[in-house]
Amino acid sequence: MIRTSVFLFLMIGLTFNTVAQSKYLCRNGQASFYSKAMAENIEAHNGQTSAVLDTQTGALAVSIPVSGFKFEKALMQEHFNENYMETGKYPKAIFRGQIEDFSNMDFSEPTPVKISGEITIHGVTKAIQLEGTLGKQHENMVGNAAFELNVADFDIKIPKVVINNIAETVQVMIDLEFKAQAN
Repeated sequence: MIRTSVFLFLMIGLTFNTVAQSKYLCRNGQASFYSKAMAENIEAHNGQTSAVLDTQTGALAVSIPVSGFKFEKALMQEHFNENYMETGKYPKAIFRGQIEDFSNMDFSEPTPVKISGEITIHGVTKAIQLEGTLGKQHENMVGNAAFELNVADFDIKIPKVVINNIAETVQVMIDLEFKAQAN
């Protein structure tokens, strides 16, 4: 909970910096995940993803409210929040990282990027390396990434009765549109 509070303080602080500081903010990015299992496939979408990008340093921070994921079936959403992700206890998924070799990149068009950092889900923090794209689109920066996560790495327990319904590895997709902060 302390990490979440520190991150929120950081996000608020970065939000009020000026364009001269080269801070870009995304308030309603898209996050989704897909679980392909033997019994059924599960997909969920979340349009409440927030992110901050520092274009001077390449630092990136992303926050996703876990309860914001929407499922096709209400019962799936309820089980996801209460039984697996325990969103009352762990309300956010958080990523903090650095775009590698950022200062040498030209973002006039979508550019492949590698991002190293840490992701915290369900109270567990793991080092992660991601690949995605980032590029300038009009006055905004647009980025995306797709990666896989192992459910067990984040101490998410899957009951044996539904083990065939939930994949051990889920595919995650993130799409962000950053707007420059005004003076």
